[in-house]
Amino acid sequence: MQQKSLKNRLVLLILFIVPVTNFLSIYRFYTGRVLLGIVRIILFITFFATEQNENIMAISLLAWMAITVIDFILILFGKFK
Repeated sequence: MQQKSLKNRLVLLILFIVPVTNFLSIYRFYTGRVLLGIVRIILFITFFATEQNENIMAISLLAWMAITVIDFILILFGKFK
């Protein structure tokens, strides 16, 4: 059982580290957190789609980055479920 958990954690870390799969939140879909994956994609698209309103761009980027940092810490410590 421990080996399977380690293997899944390694796959999750690889999906997180690869930029394309991170931007598309593939690692979230891999773990079954579809709603939060969609939220991350919407935040990422919002950042690029709202060039005229810098406040919305800043908020969406900060929210996306905060989720990313929290996810990275949780993955490293094996607490991401």
